[in-house]
Amino acid sequence: MKWPTSLTLIRHGQSNYNILRAAKQQDSEYRVFQELYERGLNDEHTKTLAQKIKEKYSLGVGDYKTSLTPDGRLQAKTTGRQLRAANTTLPDVVIFSPYLRTRHSPSCALDGLN
Repeated sequence: MKWPTSLTLIRHGQSNYNILRAAKQQDSEYRVFQELYERGLNDEHTKTLAQKIKEKYSLGVGDYKTSLTPDGRLQAKTTGRQLRAANTTLPDVVIFSPYLRTRHSPSCALDGLN
């Protein structure tokens, strides 16, 4: 096998975790918890608040199974369109992690190529 002449790195589109994280960072209870945690407080109030935040901002699936949002699918499709418009040579090989959001990104990008 010969070495590639070029390498293109593309990150996955927006995932459901990205949306959840943004909402969590705006939550006043979460900011209070962060302050308490950073101060090293590990009392009952901090533990209760941590559990409440965990339940409120759980996707119900592990990171491995976090999917793309509809916007994330559109972003991946747009990437395919931009690759086509740039008249770049399409890759011979695509490597991605086994995470759900990264497995969906190439197929969405392929939709944009057509």
